Amino acid sequence: PPRSTLFPYTTLFRSGLQSGQALRNIVMDPSDSQAVQNLRKSRDAYDAAYAQLSQGVQGSALAAAVQEMQALRQAQSVAQDRIVMLAAEDYDAAAAALKAEETPAWRKLRSALLQELKAAREAAEVSHVATRASAQRMQLWSGLLALLAVLTSAVMLWVMVRTLRSELGGDPADARKALRRVAEGDLTEA
Repeated sequence: PPRSTLFPYTTLFRSGLQSGQALRNIVMDPSDSQAVQNLRKSRDAYDAAYAQLSQGVQGSALAAAVQEMQALRQAQSVAQDRIVMLAAEDYDAAAAALKAEETPAWRKLRSALLQELKAAREAAEVSHVATRASAQRMQLWSGLLALLAVLTSAVMLWVMVRTLRSELGGDPADARKALRRVAEGDLTEA
């Protein structure tokens, strides 16, 4: 995969961290509208990055693992929704659910994200090495073709000079001198 495939992984990771922090802020203060907004934004960013990643790895070896991450994300989202509802009613129950449900769900998702990010980096490096090798081969071929063009030009110039000398009966400089003398009216050596 191209290096651009790595960006969605980092966005997924960052969004997961942000949603966890926003959720903790909601548990601390359920009326914190900024925390609610941050949770929504981080979830939207996660969903957008996931869609981009899913499209980017479609048909590759990474596709199945990316698909499996979505199930982990769903489990985390369900836990987050439950904790938001609990936070409005019972702080202790919300804190306990955060510890028992959302944190383990995030750890599983985080582990999968880090594992897939590592695999994507390795795949990107392999692709980068292959691309560099291909570029070096193209440079070599270009150099060889340029050398061939120079050699062909040199051979053609040699053949042309040889043919010209043969047609003129000697060195072209001698022919020019003779033509100049004839043009000046000197026909003694012609």
